[in-house]
Amino acid sequence: SATKPDGASPSLRATARVTPWQAPLLPQLDANFKALDLGAFLPQAPRPHLSGTVQVQPLAPDAATADVAKNAAATASAATASKPPVKADATSAAKAPQNWRVQAHIDNAQAGPIDAHLLPLDSLDVDADWRDGLAIVRDLQAKLAGGSVHTTGQWQKPVASETPPDDSTPD
Repeated sequence: SATKPDGASPSLRATARVTPWQAPLLPQLDANFKALDLGAFLPQAPRPHLSGTVQVQPLAPDAATADVAKNAAATASAATASKPPVKADATSAAKAPQNWRVQAHIDNAQAGPIDAHLLPLDSLDVDADWRDGLAIVRDLQAKLAGGSVHTTGQWQKPVASETPPDDSTPD
């Protein structure tokens, strides 16, 4: 491993839980990295020297959502008590709510302009949730290009229309 200009040797240590036959494929990740150079993996990528941590953890549904789900499961269980259990398949797993907590702290020891194949990012701190199509940013702080950004907010994934769009055009 080569030593980077900041004196650090590149390293990456990660642990993950992988569930290949159910969604999500990678429900949990803990990564620590030092002097990571994205350009070493993809030649067209910038060449920053990133160090930090990224954690992705499963997030329990809201208490209200959990109570609704528990009541629905109890009702379904009572209705199907005489039937043999049904094994969950990939389709039902893919439809299950996908909820994660994402936390990251990343420093860039070699910030610079994009046209020099660098990233204009000095640091990034993120604390966010993904709740089945809703991104909730509790806190995002970034220092970049001589300035800084501090924000919170949320974004909702657009819901697909149940009916296909009308592609007909008048003649």
